[in-house]
Amino acid sequence: MKKKIRKKIVALCMITTMLISLCSCSAGGNKSREKEREFPKLVIGADNYEPFNYIGEDGEYHGIDVALAREACKRMGYQPEFRQIDWDQKDNILESGKVDCLWGCYTMTGREEKYNWAGPYMCSRHVIVVRKDSSIKKLSDLNGRIVAAQVGTKPETLFLNKSNHLPKIKSLVTFKTIDEVISALRKGYVDAIAAHEGVLRQYTKDEITQYRFLSESIYSAKLGVAFSKKGDQQIADKLTKVLRKMVADGTVSRIVEKYSMNGIQAVKDLE
Repeated sequence: MKKKIRKKIVALCMITTMLISLCSCSAGGNKSREKEREFPKLVIGADNYEPFNYIGEDGEYHGIDVALAREACKRMGYQPEFRQIDWDQKDNILESGKVDCLWGCYTMTGREEKYNWAGPYMCSRHVIVVRKDSSIKKLSDLNGRIVAAQVGTKPETLFLNKSNHLPKIKSLVTFKTIDEVISALRKGYVDAIAAHEGVLRQYTKDEITQYRFLSESIYSAKLGVAFSKKGDQQIADKLTKVLRKMVADGTVSRIVEKYSMNGIQAVKDLE
């Protein structure tokens, strides 16, 4: 009798062990299948433009647009894949299908009909920076002053074309790099410098007490994500909806502020 009971107990133990093993395998299989399941990729093309897109010392992609893209793709069920491209060849690269979109501080203003756009998601401002002890307090104080800008940028174009909303400066000095522009101000060679707000804040963050940003901007434009006209309009529309939600729930502002920019200012002129 005791032998029969022992046999039954052994049998029950064996069955229990098998069930536990099967459950474990099933759970492991589910996890494995979950890992194997890949989200569709969104291949994003941009150049090296701090603080919007750049590769950090860790070899990873960083920046305002990179953070925004990761969050937007997460909400959409996509996996972002970032690629640095030759920005001068951006249209050819987009049309060739090597990237799905262009996302790198790209201005929609004036290009509304050129692409299928997602956005706008924030405003891009170009501003004036002076030394902390400068007597220049507002844009009109630039009359008769020497201003520096980087070659090929919007401020250079604005001052060279003598835009009506800008003061009549004495002269415009241009440099190849933003480092040279800031150095010219630091050494007193120029009275003020003009550049993208995000770029200036990134490059002056370690010496911020030496400089002062004028509150008035010289140019403001809306940024968006550019898709090919031949592409799928649905994904651009889907991304637009997600970006609007990210603006509304404060996500865009919070990300912008991590890069020393004014998050509220960046989205307040979107409507």
